[in-house]
Amino acid sequence: MVVIFLHIPKTAGTTLLKIINQNYDKRSVCSIYPKPGEKTLEIFKSLSEARKRKIMFLSGHFLFGIHELLPFPSTYITFLRDPVDRVISFYHFILRNPKHYLHNKVKSRKMGLEEFIRSNITNETFNEQTALIAGSKKGVNRLEIAKENIRNNFSFIGFTEMFDESLMLLKRTLGWGNVFYTRENVARNRPVKERISGGTAKLIEEKNMRDIELYKYARELFEEKIREQGTTFTEEITRFESLNSRCNKILSPFNRIPFPSNLKWKIEGLITKGFSKIYYRT
Repeated sequence: MVVIFLHIPKTAGTTLLKIINQNYDKRSVCSIYPKPGEKTLEIFKSLSEARKRKIMFLSGHFLFGIHELLPFPSTYITFLRDPVDRVISFYHFILRNPKHYLHNKVKSRKMGLEEFIRSNITNETFNEQTALIAGSKKGVNRLEIAKENIRNNFSFIGFTEMFDESLMLLKRTLGWGNVFYTRENVARNRPVKERISGGTAKLIEEKNMRDIELYKYARELFEEKIREQGTTFTEEITRFESLNSRCNKILSPFNRIPFPSNLKWKIEGLITKGFSKIYYRT
């Protein structure tokens, strides 16, 4: 069974990708993150059949439906995020990343958050989560299509706001071993939803009504699954969070050193693997 991670931007996916690499042989992982102007499906179609048959985990910013190109059965997983907070995070991500395709436009026009939303320079701030999960399937009600896809094709939906609970549920769902981590792509001093003006928050909500409804729907399903795990699940989360906090204290000095990314990930992999052994011994 191939696992497909439908990576919705700004939902802690970069952190999850590190955890994925701790649990799969790198030769069986395929990540597709197209540059502006490139098409995901065309990139995937260009892979050889031999390469496609080695894939056990596929991830990327793509629409639901890529499973139709795989030679084996598959299941989807994804993370959702509070729609208002996701849009705020996306805006600040653009500001601090000069290589982002929208950076120059936003900076040169000196756009504030509200102006950015009103500008319509990207559709990534309008019901993006629903759009990606609904895929390219034609239909008037994209929200209902997305809900149907979740019911029929997703074995797991997690939430950025409940990352550890989501991670431990995902661990149980897919049988992962090492899930210790440090956060990636986390902005410091970024305004949270509660600190922006009520008018701006309302504007984002109006532009993301489908995402808000989808978030509520998936959250109910998630909380039901959490209840099904029993009381031992809460104890498991508490023990994991305690060990992961200790793990982060050890990793913190390494994060301040400008190591090459591949070396940094290797060091983190060795340390998190050690904590994983401790976790399973206790």
